Amino acid sequence: MLACLGLGSALAGARVGTRHRTAPPATGCLAALTWLAMLLALLAAVLAPLLMAILLTLAGAAFAPMTVCLFELLDAHAPRGAWASRP
Repeated sequence: MLACLGLGSALAGARVGTRHRTAPPATGCLAALTWLAMLLALLAAVLAPLLMAILLTLAGAAFAPMTVCLFELLDAHAPRGAWASRP
C-alpha cells in the first residue's frame, strides 16, 4: 500500500515538474492539502484492498504538488541569501 502512495507521488511529481502553473504557490498548496485530506478521510471508511490501493495512489498524487508549492513558498519568503552555502 505504501508503494501505491509513492507511485502516485512520482507520477504527479513528473507532471507538476513539466508544466507551467499560473496559480500562486499558496493556492496550489492549499488545493493539494485539501485533496489529500479528503482522500485520506475517505480511505478511513474503505475495507476493500483494491479500492484502498486506488485511493492511496490518488492521495499520493497530492504529495508532490504540495511539496513543490511548499518549496516555492519557502523560496519566496526566505531572506535573500538564506540558501547560500556558508564556509
